[in-house]
Amino acid sequence: MKRVIPGLERLLADPEKYLRGNTLGLVVNQTSLTSDGCPSITQFRDNDRFSLSALFAPEHGLYGVDQDMAHIADETDPASGLPIKSLYGTDTSSLTPSSDLLNGIDNLVFDIQDVGARYYTFIYTLANCMQTCAESNTRMIVCDRPNPINGVTVEGNSVREDFRSFVGQYPLPNRHGMTVGELAKLFSNQFGIKCDLKVVPMEGWERS
Repeated sequence: MKRVIPGLERLLADPEKYLRGNTLGLVVNQTSLTSDGCPSITQFRDNDRFSLSALFAPEHGLYGVDQDMAHIADETDPASGLPIKSLYGTDTSSLTPSSDLLNGIDNLVFDIQDVGARYYTFIYTLANCMQTCAESNTRMIVCDRPNPINGVTVEGNSVREDFRSFVGQYPLPNRHGMTVGELAKLFSNQFGIKCDLKVVPMEGWERS
């Protein structure tokens, strides 16, 4: 079986190819790991080539322990000491980071494993982050990961505009067949979110 190298590891190996400057914010959760199980936060924090200044938490929180639809509060990460900014707070405005949260950040790095279904909110967190990056002239880095339900089969209807929500923000089929990197390009090319986008591709993944 061919080894799959996730985008995260390719970014860590060759940051100059993708980053603009060295200051970073991370949009991550418990799935943001290297192949040997090391959290991305640790990798970026402990490497002198990077200046990691902020963490952004999606639904379920930075460590994935919060219940679905439970509001996530801003807090300090006990492991790294870095501030955690919630992207799933008490109102709809919290679903999108404000431009001031990206002050002093050259690159916003998204590395979350998606499941391949329209109603998982992580992909809309990605889209909203891309929108803020477009407004604040911040580079958006998306570390690609496999679609775990084969990336071939596409099933279900798309969401009508009058039924759009944070579990269906764009007209995607229920099983969309794309990776997060491909979705980021779709959000940019099809839905007009024109940020400075860099997708870090995987190596070795094949649709099956």
